[in-house]
Amino acid sequence: HTSGTLKLWDALSGSCEASFTGHRTAVSCLAYSEDRAILASGGRDSDIVLWDLVAETGLFRLKGHRNEVTSLVFLPRHNSLVSSSKDACIRVWSLDSQHCTQVVTAHRGEIWSMALSQDGRCLVTGSLDEQLLCFRVRSAEECDRDAEAGRAAEILEHDGNLVRRSQTKIQQLEFDAGKSGSTKYFGVLGAGKVFELYRVASKKEAAKKAKRRLKRKREKERERGEEEAQETAAPGEPTLADEFQLEATLSLKHKIKSFYFTHSRSGKLRIVVALANNSIEVHEVNQKVDDTGAEPLRIHSLDSQGHGGDVRSLSVSNDNTMILSASYSGIKIWNASTGNCLRSCAGGYGLCCTFVVGDKYACVGTKSGAIEVYDVSFGGRIQVVEAHDQAVWGLRALPDSTGLCSVSGDGQIKFWEYGMLVTDEGTEVASKALTLEHKRSLKMPEDVLCVALDSQGKYIAVGMIDASIKVFFLDTLKFYLSLYGHKLPVLCCDISSDGALLASGSADKNLKIWGVDFGDCHKSLFAHTDSVTQVKFVPKTHYVFTTGKDGVLKYWDADKFELLLELKAHHSEIWTLAVSGAGDFCVTGSHDTSIRRWDRTEEAFFLEEEKEKRLETMFDSVLDEDDDIEKLNAAWDAEGKSRSAGRKSQQSVSAADA
Repeated sequence: HTSGTLKLWDALSGSCEASFTGHRTAVSCLAYSEDRAILASGGRDSDIVLWDLVAETGLFRLKGHRNEVTSLVFLPRHNSLVSSSKDACIRVWSLDSQHCTQVVTAHRGEIWSMALSQDGRCLVTGSLDEQLLCFRVRSAEECDRDAEAGRAAEILEHDGNLVRRSQTKIQQLEFDAGKSGSTKYFGVLGAGKVFELYRVASKKEAAKKAKRRLKRKREKERERGEEEAQETAAPGEPTLADEFQLEATLSLKHKIKSFYFTHSRSGKLRIVVALANNSIEVHEVNQKVDDTGAEPLRIHSLDSQGHGGDVRSLSVSNDNTMILSASYSGIKIWNASTGNCLRSCAGGYGLCCTFVVGDKYACVGTKSGAIEVYDVSFGGRIQVVEAHDQAVWGLRALPDSTGLCSVSGDGQIKFWEYGMLVTDEGTEVASKALTLEHKRSLKMPEDVLCVALDSQGKYIAVGMIDASIKVFFLDTLKFYLSLYGHKLPVLCCDISSDGALLASGSADKNLKIWGVDFGDCHKSLFAHTDSVTQVKFVPKTHYVFTTGKDGVLKYWDADKFELLLELKAHHSEIWTLAVSGAGDFCVTGSHDTSIRRWDRTEEAFFLEEEKEKRLETMFDSVLDEDDDIEKLNAAWDAEGKSRSAGRKSQQSVSAADA
């Protein structure tokens, strides 16, 4: 986790079996020992911690790297651990002495990935350039002979470079074990859309490749006038790099984030790739008839079960059974209980959405200024209304269920009335489809970014780009109030069910609570560390949820002006928020393409305990800063050494003082 915590889960039951805390920052890599009894974790804090999974305790901490640890590999024949880091160093650690026994500085830049062959004799490392470095893992007998002769017993020996076609930085390296347990394929993934598949050749094929390489080298040197020197040159020995032959190149439309090797029942190699557009593809490698290579063919694709981009808007149906989500390529309708995707509809870039007419239809406001109408029953788009000249930022159904209102960057507030269009295309039974008819408009002097309606249908409030909030009477559209106080554009607003309070969030990171009767500001709260993107009241209460670009969901008491809960799960900014009609759950959509559902539990929480937890988090962060200073001061003294696997916390400090 990004907090530095490790959690072990049972894949069958889905329960958390163990939890470890040993890193001050995010955990960047993990590796199991051969018997699965020891887990090694590397962090962005440059530390490596080894954990005993049987006793569920930390063993020791290895310190020596100067930057984030990017990859870990166990060497079971030597009882050693190999680590790579962004400091361009590869370190070999003895698990017996808990010290660094070898430092390799062959790379010129950050090292991002390592892979060990199944027979344990070849280690391949990748960096920022197109060069893959191959290291031969020497046997224990060779290391013992070096130690007896008084030489440094180095486990890793550089044995050739493999030049790949892509010049992007390495993202992942992996050997395929094969069904027989022997390594046959090697996968290379760079930070792009190209995946390279290499075949591990036999010694005979490697010798032929080495011979060709030497021949090309001689021809180049002859051109430079070194012909005589090459006539007496000894034949080149095959290196580990000569054993890798490019078998196939897989180019996709989207960036590849990771891959995994698997096999079909017939033994054919399959490559599972996860793409940046939140989809998964399976490619099967088929050997060509002339045995000149392989051709990966896509056999499966899982792309309709999630959004491929930012989730920009959410809406919960009136009966709380469905969730509507909008993204750049259209909408999706989800089962609120199971999380299964019920409908996927292609459309425009949705910025706001809502269920209408008894949850039978869905309306979506798009970036192009259009309002799209979808039929929920069959998941099709039935109407596109060119509503505004600029993006539609807000869409709300009217309390009397006769229509909806939309606001846009063109400064227009437009009201639409539902209508039914009867279509008869030669069938015996005529069908009806929802249509939107424009009824009235209200022109504003500035861009309108959000809209809120009270449940009684008395007021309409709009947030402006000039940092003000305007309140009008809904029936006559006469001006009622202007609310000033925000310093930056108002991005969201909502009115409580009883119409007494109005909550607003702004790009100035503040949440403001207003009284609707007189327009007075009850309280201004510093809500998030970045812009407040959404604010929603829990129905029939004065509790309010807020989301921000800091990726945090917060729960507030708008009467006592206190923060009740702080919920962190998203990995990026949260764009949208929707609360169920019963207030028993809410859903959030984020830039990380995920939709998360938060359920209200029966377990009571106490405000003082939540405050103490936040204070403990602040205290631990201060301790981590102190540890960082100590680490810098003692960096050279701790070169290649081990320390305890614990982490300083408020509890440990209190226990030491006692």
